[in-house]
Amino acid sequence: MVSFESGFDGPPPGDGNESGHSVRSPYQVQHRPNSDSACAAVALEDEIRSLRQELEDAFLESESLTSESVVEISRKLDERINQYMKFGKRTRAT
Repeated sequence: MVSFESGFDGPPPGDGNESGHSVRSPYQVQHRPNSDSACAAVALEDEIRSLRQELEDAFLESESLTSESVVEISRKLDERINQYMKFGKRTRAT
């Protein structure tokens, strides 16, 4: 067993769940949002990613930056990016 300078010598003997609590490495990163605002930010990021892909597909199909579908998706993407940026300012200010 490797000993780290932080004093963490790994999980206790057994399955690490004797106390009813799961044992986690101090280096393990939790990727789940822990609040409603974090969930909203992740949802916006997902929508922005999806709209970017839609925009790229629409452009490749129409081969024009001024086609109605490209402009419509682009506007929607702009709105979501602005919403995300405003959201980020609100959460950093609190």
